Amino acid sequence: MKSIITGKGRLSYLCYEMMNAIHKESLRIEDEIKLNFHGENNVNITSSGIQKVLCNYNENKRS
Repeated sequence: MKSIITGKGRLSYLCYEMMNAIHKESLRIEDEIKLNFHGENNVNITSSGIQKVLCNYNENKRS
């Protein structure tokens, strides 16, 4: 199961939105959420429960 959240703003705000999605959708540890950050980059986030989150921000833009 994968969820996609799109939004604009600071990465911290997108992480906040992602946490809400984990809680609302009851995502599991193996679930992955992809955030569209400013429409240019993907923020790959793997949920590890609701209280522990690992955010990896890919700064490489696609040409």
